[in-house]
Amino acid sequence: MKRSVIALLCIFFLYGCEEVVFVDLQEAEKRIVIDASIKWIKGTDGSDQKIRISKTRGFYEEDPIPVTDASVTITMPNDQLITFTNDEDQPGTYTTNEFLPELNETYELNVQAEGQQFRATETLKPVVPIDSITQRNDSGFSGEEIEIKTHYTDPAGVENYYLFAYRVPFIQIPTLEIFDDEFNDGNPIFSTYQEEDLESGNVVNIQMQGISRQYYDYLFLLLSQVGDSGGPFQTRPATVRGNIINTDNEDNYPFGYFSLSEVDTLNYLVQ
Repeated sequence: MKRSVIALLCIFFLYGCEEVVFVDLQEAEKRIVIDASIKWIKGTDGSDQKIRISKTRGFYEEDPIPVTDASVTITMPNDQLITFTNDEDQPGTYTTNEFLPELNETYELNVQAEGQQFRATETLKPVVPIDSITQRNDSGFSGEEIEIKTHYTDPAGVENYYLFAYRVPFIQIPTLEIFDDEFNDGNPIFSTYQEEDLESGNVVNIQMQGISRQYYDYLFLLLSQVGDSGGPFQTRPATVRGNIINTDNEDNYPFGYFSLSEVDTLNYLVQ
C-alpha cells in the first residue's frame, strides 16, 4: 500500500543529550481501506462474517481511523442481498450473521463510504483438509530451531492456490505463505513454518485457505515487498491495487481486497 506521508525523523546529539525532533510532513490524501476477507471455516455454517473499513493514517498517528457511517452489502449468487451493520463495540467493523456460503459461486461487494461507491466481485474458493502436522527440532542455521510442516494433498487436474496463516500468541502479526500447484498438481505437499522463538508448549494456530488466482497474484506482490516484516494491510513502499474499484472515480481507489475462502484450521501444540 502507498504510504500516507513521507517520513523524516531527525535525531540530534548535543552535549551528551539526545533529542528526537518530529518534522512537519506533507500528508497525502487519505484513502478508504476495506478489509473484506470472508472466511468459511470447515465445520461451521459460515453465517457469521465481518468486514473492516477505515482510513489511512498519518505517519505519527498510532490509532486507527474507523469509518462508522458506511453502507456495506454483499449480493449472493441467488441475488439475495446481505447487509452488514456497524458494530458499536468495534467501530468500523461491520458484521452479519446471515451470510450463506456456496463454493465456486461469485459474490459482489458494495460499499458506500465518505460519499463514494466501491464495488468488487470474487469467487468463493474451496480448500482441501489438512492431512497432518509434523515437527522437527533440528532446523534453522543453528540446527536447534523448531520447524512445523502442514501436510495436505492437492486435487488432481484442478488449478489451486493456497494461503497459509500461522499465528502464535507472542507475535501480533501472523506469518503468511502462499502456494500454487503448478509443479505439485495432484500430489501430497506441505507448507513449512519456522520461528526462532518457538518452543515446546507453545500453541500455533494454523489456517489453510483456498484462494483465487487474482488474490494469489495480489498477495505475491505484497509479500514480495514486505518479506516477513508485516501483514497484507500494513503500510507499503509502493501501491499495490486490490480488486475493489471506486465506481465514481477510478483514480481514487481504496486499499484492501475482497476475498472469499473456505478455511481449514487447527491449533497445534508444539512438542
